[in-house]
This record gives sequence, C-alpha cells and structure tokens, in this order.
Amino acid sequence: MELKAIDSSRVVFLTSVHRPEGQLFLPFAAGALVSRYQFQKVPKGDEISSDILKFEIGVFNGVGINEMSIYPDGVVVASRADTRLIDEFIDDVMNWSKSELGLKETGIPPREKHYESALVIQMNISERWAIPSLDKASAFLTNAQVDYGLKGFSFGFGGYSLLVDAMAYPGRKPVPFTLSRRINVPFEADIFYSTAPLKTEHHLTLLESIEADLH
Repeated sequence: MELKAIDSSRVVFLTSVHRPEGQLFLPFAAGALVSRYQFQKVPKGDEISSDILKFEIGVFNGVGINEMSIYPDGVVVASRADTRLIDEFIDDVMNWSKSELGLKETGIPPREKHYESALVIQMNISERWAIPSLDKASAFLTNAQVDYGLKGFSFGFGGYSLLVDAMAYPGRKPVPFTLSRRINVPFEADIFYSTAPLKTEHHLTLLESIEADLH
C-alpha cells in the first residue's frame, strides 16, 4: 500500500474555557490570533461577536491550516495534513491562549477529540476476496445490462462503507469508514479513496490490515 495524498483531515476538540481575570476583548484576541498564525480570512464586523468565529487559510510549522472555527464548546480545525500536526496546532493554540490571553479550561465535560481522515491510497486488492459471491453478483449485473439491450459492462469491487446507527446514539456521531475506488481513475491503477473517524496513523494501519486480508 502507498499513501498518495492526504485529501483532508479534521479534528473536533470539545472543551470549554474561561478567563478568570474577566471577559475577553474579542477584537484584540482575534487580531493576536491572526498575527500568530497568519490567517487570511477572518471574522469582520458583527461576526466578531457571534457564537462562531471562523478563521481560514493560516499556517503552522510551515503547513497550511485550512480552517479553525471556534465555538462556545470547542474548536474545529481542518488541514490537508497528518492529524498529528493538527493535534500539535491545537496544543499550541491552547498553550498560547493560556499564556497570552489568560484563558483556562474549565474542566467541565465533555473534553474529547473527534477525528476525521480522508486519504488517497494505492492498494493491491484481489477482488475475488473482497466480497463473497462477488463474481456471481458481477455476472448477474453484466447479464442484466445485456438483457436491457445495453453494453455488457464488467462490474468490479467498488468499496466498503461502515457507519454507526444514527438513531441509536445521541450527540455527535463518528464519520463513516469508507473505502472506494477513486472516481475518474482506471481500475488498473488501483487507486482508492478512504474516509475514517481516525487519526491518520491509525487510518493507515487499518487500510494496511484490509489490504493484507484481501491481497
């Protein structure tokens, strides 16, 4: 297996903070944040007093940060980078906001992180192991196309999808795990696209395990 690209990574960090010295002056805090991380798109006017502050196109350790959205109960950070870098960015923001702005975590639950990872990978998968009765299903689909007066298209393994029952769990749900062929890429290139509610390193470990089972 070979990692071709990190299409997107997102970390949702749920926590609450306060400032013991008194209410934070948001225009000053936003300006200081922009100065430190060089965000190019920032809240303006009335947006600065809203419950959601969205900063876009910044940089951390030489890597672009696509988005940092600040909510009353946490932050959302997105980048086309390893989730490890996003974790480091969040730690940097928290440490900086504590030392420079006087913000402290309240310790009120929940305090948790949710990960979203989307990767482009090249995988060596034997289709006959991918899904039981795949050959039978493929033949049925091809024959049906011919019976409809269409071309005898050849059907192959397209992918997996695993998700939680949205009705069984309250609150935030993890994104689905998906593994599917990359759109507009020939099958013989063996290029796949995968999403998962995992750190980048764990996402790659899971994909390597799947490839080993289906090789």
